[in-house]
Amino acid sequence: MKNSGVTMATDVLTISFSANDYLGHAVGPDDPSVEKLAVRTDQTIGKLIAAAEKQVGGPQNILVVMSADYGVAPVPEINVARKMPGGRVDKAAYTRAVQDALDTKFGKARWIIGSWESGFYFDQNLIRERKLNPSDVEDEAARAIADLPYVERTYTRTQLMHRQAMASLADDYVARSFFPARGPDLFVIFKPYWLFGKGGTSHGTPWDYDRMFHFCSSGAGIQPGTYAERVGISDVAPTLAALLHVETPSGSVGHILPEIVAPSRFPSSVTSSRGR
Repeated sequence: MKNSGVTMATDVLTISFSANDYLGHAVGPDDPSVEKLAVRTDQTIGKLIAAAEKQVGGPQNILVVMSADYGVAPVPEINVARKMPGGRVDKAAYTRAVQDALDTKFGKARWIIGSWESGFYFDQNLIRERKLNPSDVEDEAARAIADLPYVERTYTRTQLMHRQAMASLADDYVARSFFPARGPDLFVIFKPYWLFGKGGTSHGTPWDYDRMFHFCSSGAGIQPGTYAERVGISDVAPTLAALLHVETPSGSVGHILPEIVAPSRFPSSVTSSRGR
């Protein structure tokens, strides 16, 4: 930006309104307090944008990008009242189903060294001591947990390492999120609207209510409109990089979104480089 003949650098300001996250987890998206907080957040954003526009010399010198970081599941009790699927998972029973199956098949031992909502970690030292094939242990655990009424899909470490059984979008999401150095030996996806815990809600599944959210941008150079095409939060960085005429971050996996930005704001070399 130029001001009184002096060239100034572009400032980038990022803000997270984390109170929305904490409250949403505690009471769920349908609670009236969440709506009240959303209204207050909207008012705060309005004041922030007005102050920024005043500081930089008007709205023509500011670009605003807003999104959530993920979706959220409704509180299961609310869903049940609506006669929709869902419920609470008893973690002790969930873990015991795997432990009992491995005890029965391979002998009593402390097979599970860690578990969380979507995965189990098995004692690899124990598996080696008993001269077992890790994939056999994974498969037995997967068979046991697949019988639980709230389990939708299971993925063993062996399957994910070899990209086996990757036939759907949900499968692909799981494969992309699996990091071998820290990933579980058995990855589990619950059926929609099923959650751990005695209260509140959470996220982290491949279902649309959890994964999808609104993304909007406004300011100079933005073409007004509503677009139904699928985009990702990872598309923000390369789009802003193109607008600022700077190099795209080396770790970026997103795409430029030329449909939302006036062509005059893009370098000529990137106006059609979406590459999906």
